[in-house]
Amino acid sequence: MTPTAYKALYEKIQVSLPKGGPAEVKVNQYKLKSAMSDADFAGRKAFLDALKKNTTDGDQHIDTTTKDSPDKTVSTNVKVSAKTLAAFAQYAFVGKGSPEQCQLILEFAAAWGLATPATQGGVQDYADKWLGLDCNGFVGNYLWHCYEGKTWDQQGVGNLDKGPDLHIDDYFGYPHPRQPIAKWDDLNTAISYIICMCNDQGKIIPGGTGKKEDSGHIVITEPGRFREKTKTTAAAIFGVEATAAHDPGLWESWYSLISEDKNTGIFKLKREEMISGHQTLQCKIAPV
Repeated sequence: MTPTAYKALYEKIQVSLPKGGPAEVKVNQYKLKSAMSDADFAGRKAFLDALKKNTTDGDQHIDTTTKDSPDKTVSTNVKVSAKTLAAFAQYAFVGKGSPEQCQLILEFAAAWGLATPATQGGVQDYADKWLGLDCNGFVGNYLWHCYEGKTWDQQGVGNLDKGPDLHIDDYFGYPHPRQPIAKWDDLNTAISYIICMCNDQGKIIPGGTGKKEDSGHIVITEPGRFREKTKTTAAAIFGVEATAAHDPGLWESWYSLISEDKNTGIFKLKREEMISGHQTLQCKIAPV
């Protein structure tokens, strides 16, 4: 499954409603848990309080990818324990949920009267207000579930897991070290890359520490989408990301080359569809 196809899973979540479902809902807002947070913990608290008062007995519908069929979704019914659902909620409300985890949260929110009215519009309003993704929430879930082949119920938030809660610089470490490319001509347009914000010395900015100076960013590219340089257009690669620099936050756009330093492997790219003041990204680029 490509990054754009995985993005589409968040944009077409099928939610079984108590009456008159299913509804198609998007989880595409930017949510970040940090010192500059726009993730509101009241929604998570209300969900966990409702979980204590209600049962999760019975089958719940999810659409998921599997290791055997990674390029398409499979519709299935699952039983989810209260403990598992609480673990999903801890992360889904702060920008780290997978499409399947968000789907379950939305179905229970509708069933328990948290998403009101329990219609497509009501559930969409709930998703917009409380759920969403930060940058490594999207990229980390993609790498964990599509690249690593982990199942929908494995969150990838444990120590050294290469999932959605990992610091950005750690995607370059054990057990799957990634070597950044040195120059633009090293790009293999047939594969995906991660684009990671770096400082002037080429150090990947980790993110996730709550410090403003550590506010990093990570993007993943779509394989096979490369724009050649012309007289009027810069060469570019196609990125998929969750970002505060666009509304909605889950977006895809061209990243065009401004400059490269072949000695340091530091690139400056233009994020062509981002808001003013957020279009230039200094970064390292490494193959997935």
